[in-house]
Amino acid sequence: MIVEIKDDIFTGNDFKGLNYLIQILTYKQRYELFVDLSIISNTNYYKRLDIDDKNEMESSFNKLITEGLDPNPKYFISTNSNIDNCFSIEEAVIFFNQPISIILENSLNDQYFLMAIIKYFDETGEVQRQLDNGWIQFENAGGCTNVENFINGKLQSFNNLSCRYNKKKYIYLRCFVLLDSDKEYPNEPLKNEHQNLFNFLIDNNILNHFLEKRCMENYMPDEVFNKISGTPEQKNWLAVYLLLSIEQKSFLNISRGFSKKDGNGVSIKDRQSLKQEIKSFYSNISQVNYEILDKGFTLAHFKNEFPKNFSDSLIEKTTLQNCCNSNELQNIIDKIASIL
Repeated sequence: MIVEIKDDIFTGNDFKGLNYLIQILTYKQRYELFVDLSIISNTNYYKRLDIDDKNEMESSFNKLITEGLDPNPKYFISTNSNIDNCFSIEEAVIFFNQPISIILENSLNDQYFLMAIIKYFDETGEVQRQLDNGWIQFENAGGCTNVENFINGKLQSFNNLSCRYNKKKYIYLRCFVLLDSDKEYPNEPLKNEHQNLFNFLIDNNILNHFLEKRCMENYMPDEVFNKISGTPEQKNWLAVYLLLSIEQKSFLNISRGFSKKDGNGVSIKDRQSLKQEIKSFYSNISQVNYEILDKGFTLAHFKNEFPKNFSDSLIEKTTLQNCCNSNELQNIIDKIASIL
């Protein structure tokens, strides 16, 4: 991403702030910094800069201008910071020094899935580089219903900045929200709590993605399931599960099966009482196989342990892509890359 510092900054009254900002932007080549040397090279501020900073600016200038390329900066730094992608030094220091937050329902467990996507679909390596340098962090929202509260809490830190520069608080927030859809069958509308959250994210211009499948566990490739050497009960469940189509696997509650359970794990809803859409979607499954699947995959501490399988050696781009009928996983990476 290219960030341009406009010439008025070099004739301003905050050299210390300018110098600090340059270090933030250029440390480990976090961003590509552009300044118009034809305008600012004779200013006192430019002359006071470190030789390494000058060399880096000159290299960027020569690369873009002398080769006739359009710099096309995504953000600007200027004393006239009256548009959303143009910041004062004060705004820029806070904005660019801020790690990008990837907000998950459970950052400890869900990150295994996302790390696998980054590893195999980040073709430029830039997402991984930013992650390795600590410029991307996974954040735990504590469930879908708490995401809005979590984000509002983060937005509060920009209250004073928002008032001083008369900008919406979300302008300063750098984040991406990735959530389960919790859908039980294809084309099911988002549940009310999901739709309300989606509306909130759109209203606040926050980049997001609700998974096409039910949840992250549903993206586990068959190759990993085939490798699991479990109890006879687990093997029986796996054998039936692997007979399902890709679409059917996409919406099954792997740990709980079809029906709801009480506190003792006893079914409280039989097959005929399921939603008609669910019954139709799984209508080709025999009653015997239905009852096997409905027991769920009985793995202790499922939510904590099962996601670790996304680190298995059998996980690769091909096996992950074979789980999908779309470019969803690449689209997730592209969304994250767009805010780096």
